[in-house]
Amino acid sequence: MTLRLVRLIAWEALDSGALAPLKRRAGVRGNVGVGFSLLLRCLAPLKGECPMRTISLMGLILLAAAASAAEFPLKVYAVQRVTTPPVVDGKLEDPVWREVPALSGFTYILGRAGEPADPQTSFRAVRDDRALYLAVECLEPAVKQLVTLKTVRDSPVFGDDSVEVFLDTNFDRRTYFQLVTNQRGTQYDARGMDPSWNAKWEAAGGVGEDRWWVEMAVPFRSLGVEPPAEGAVWGVNICRNRRAGPGEVYSAWATTPQGFHAPERFGLFVFGTLLDNLRQYYQHRRPAFLTRRNEIAALIREHPVAAQFQETLTGLQEEWTAIGHRLEERKSLAPEEWTAERGRLDGLFHRLEDLRWEVKFHILLNE
Repeated sequence: MTLRLVRLIAWEALDSGALAPLKRRAGVRGNVGVGFSLLLRCLAPLKGECPMRTISLMGLILLAAAASAAEFPLKVYAVQRVTTPPVVDGKLEDPVWREVPALSGFTYILGRAGEPADPQTSFRAVRDDRALYLAVECLEPAVKQLVTLKTVRDSPVFGDDSVEVFLDTNFDRRTYFQLVTNQRGTQYDARGMDPSWNAKWEAAGGVGEDRWWVEMAVPFRSLGVEPPAEGAVWGVNICRNRRAGPGEVYSAWATTPQGFHAPERFGLFVFGTLLDNLRQYYQHRRPAFLTRRNEIAALIREHPVAAQFQETLTGLQEEWTAIGHRLEERKSLAPEEWTAERGRLDGLFHRLEDLRWEVKFHILLNE
């Protein structure tokens, strides 16, 4: 749950009859947002005017929202362009797989969401003008217990030891394709939750002493999309169903706590370099940042009671400028560095939005 949703929840509570005295005292009308600290400060003096159970309920809502607002790290992978693509034969012997970085760090989902998975999984990805290619390796100490029963196309392959690939090619965080394969290379595919959709793609697998793996080639045409331009971004997740060993275990590259079908939580495939992508993202968000900053600065100028917030606004602007300078000076970015800088940029926007509402409510309550 994001802070924006918390504001909506809080406003619905403020809009109820029980908390009407708060709105009258603050002189608030229309649709506005509200932050945690300000809402609690406003509620404190109204205990005599509002039923205690309502205030207690609001406290529980805010605490629950705060707990659920914690996000798992955004994962990112830079997909390199190659001139000689791998052959999908399930052997992973093509030179390209030794030349591109592998990412691991898979985590459990469901009851143990976010904890490092054991055994681990790793993947590599490359592209050419025709297709996206993936190699996924699954460590497995109980390799002799692998479940690979499905051999028929579009049978429930996810019931085997299998790999699931989710592709949000529109990057709208809603629509996606699902491709599933096992060590035999048996295929299952769906568009969203619709299994009647079928595409032409390749899959092959292999098994070793302590691991098994799959190779995949997914033509862009089969997904109904053009080859991604440099700098394009897809939402992607690589997931694993483990049936070997005791119990059933589910893990994913990008943590999706309640299940794999969660496009809003997919990681990112960046087609190009991570540094160029983040520079583009910085420039894309710059006009919105400046517009919001100027709005807050105008409020402070026009309302002297809000002068105390100028220092905070200046600090946010300095942080924004510093990130831009760092991006210009860097030669490259590792995935963890991209995640950290992207987190700082997004965090600045959230803090700027919080400051805007704090300034507005401070003015409403003090003029």
